[in-house]
Amino acid sequence: MKKWVQCAAVLILAGITAGCMGKSYIEELRTITVIDRESGSGTKYSFDAMTGLNEPLAGGERDRTVNSALVMNSTDQVLMRVSRDRDAIGYVSMGSVTSKVKILSVNGVRPPSDLTGAEVYPLTRQVYLIFRGNEKQEAVLDFMEFIKSRDGAGILIKEGFSPAWESKSAYRPRSVSGNISVGGSSSLRPVMQRMIASYEAYQPRVRVSLQDGDSLMGVHMVLSGTISIGLLSRPLTAEEEKEGARSWLMAKQAVAVVVNPQNPIENISEEELKSIYTGRMTTWPGTKENN
Repeated sequence: MKKWVQCAAVLILAGITAGCMGKSYIEELRTITVIDRESGSGTKYSFDAMTGLNEPLAGGERDRTVNSALVMNSTDQVLMRVSRDRDAIGYVSMGSVTSKVKILSVNGVRPPSDLTGAEVYPLTRQVYLIFRGNEKQEAVLDFMEFIKSRDGAGILIKEGFSPAWESKSAYRPRSVSGNISVGGSSSLRPVMQRMIASYEAYQPRVRVSLQDGDSLMGVHMVLSGTISIGLLSRPLTAEEEKEGARSWLMAKQAVAVVVNPQNPIENISEEELKSIYTGRMTTWPGTKENN
């Protein structure tokens, strides 16, 4: 009983909730490994905005993320690093989470897998498809119609997204052929892989290729004509729209905060996230097996 009270007291002072009931108890503080995404990542854009990491300045914003943060260039890299480092913390799209990491609740709310009641989960963002405003390729337009159909909405829901539209009509295949190239946000890659597989089953004469990258690369590739459709996990900027990019709001999606499965922490607040990512909080509570 005494050990449990001591554990609870230390955690209250630390401001983070861990699973104290059981064989583990608080023994020491460990240095947090902060995992961040590259500046072109739409997931980083959303995370920074939602946690208050961007400091408004005249003519722009300053990223207040601690300089010691390790920058990863893709969702897969974040997941790999967190799975291998007991003291790491990172963030990824909910649909990308694997069993090799542990999801934290934020403000006591676990990110919902189907976004039902997602308004109470604080880290929820919007994701987009982008294209050139003058896009006329028939296969591209048909693929977009598939995504907007009841079939596409079903894939989004299955992958943990909440479609931004209400689709009542099933996809109606028509005779099209050609090649479509898609690229951009790495966090949207898994759901787009499933979209492509389902669409190509309907349209065997259309080939859809999926390129790696991030949101910023997706915008640049669309504007340069390298790809037909971009995957964007942030809104277009006014400048990108002036250059001819257009967006379609596809869905809402939760951003999950993840730690290593060995970490006893179960919940974290938005303020604690901000403190960690700005370098004000630098240590985790550690655990040791009770003998």
